Amino acid sequence: MPYEKASYDWIEHVEEGSDCNKHNRQEAVNETPVRRVRNLVHLIILKDGIASDVIASSLKNSSHAFSTVSSIEAAYEALMKNEQMVLLASSIESSYIGVMSCSLETIPYNALYEVILTFPYSKSWIFGSQIDFYLSIVSKSGVLTDAASVYFMTGRCYHPNYKIPMPSVLDLADNASTYIFLLIGIVTSFILMGLEVLVRRILGEREAKDLTPLVQGRHYTAKIVAIKRNGVSVTIGNRPEHFFIPNNQLHTDPLKVYNALDMGLTEGAEIEVTYFGDENDSNTPLFCRYFANE
Repeated sequence: MPYEKASYDWIEHVEEGSDCNKHNRQEAVNETPVRRVRNLVHLIILKDGIASDVIASSLKNSSHAFSTVSSIEAAYEALMKNEQMVLLASSIESSYIGVMSCSLETIPYNALYEVILTFPYSKSWIFGSQIDFYLSIVSKSGVLTDAASVYFMTGRCYHPNYKIPMPSVLDLADNASTYIFLLIGIVTSFILMGLEVLVRRILGEREAKDLTPLVQGRHYTAKIVAIKRNGVSVTIGNRPEHFFIPNNQLHTDPLKVYNALDMGLTEGAEIEVTYFGDENDSNTPLFCRYFANE
């Protein structure tokens, strides 16, 4: 059964303009920052809860009786058994209890919040060790300030009398939605492809600038990466490009016809070559095999 706000009649001493003014109330009957509740079965507080001593002392001058519960679980059971049961606790504890059910109603208690705005924390509290660990990370003061306002937590799940708007979700079964997702995928793919091409181009230009230019007449060590019928392809140093050396430039007698296999060359083998510049007609680098003893 939905929780009915009409079962409560709040009478409170608060400043004008606070959030509590939205509740129907009569003229304040005392100066104690306590809400007097009509038709309530019981008011409970947590034993060893956050600022439980401050909450209890603020209730001493109240004509309404209250009792303590020993644990969070006991408070939750009491709230769920009777929808007129009310727990007075900090928002830290009330939020913890709130996750046990769909959404127990919490009402900001601004008057008492001003009383416990700043107070020393105690390890005897239910969440004392967790708060101690939290403060050791985010604070060096050793004092829990702005602990969040004290809340009334009422039993059962509160259902507002207005309709909560539901978020709109694209239905994948709808053709229009399918085309939208397809278009998004295509556009994203083109963007990623463009970025990849751009990165490769930038890296290629950077590598080209970092390479030392070939010097005409200098000897280089070349590694054979492929053997073809009319010559071999080699790499020189850390250069990314492949250079082709024809068969007649792999031995000392260019008039004889030998191929790389006849000369005992294999893929992965290293040979010494001499760079003779680029050919005038094709700007192709010209290399000849170098023999140190000849």
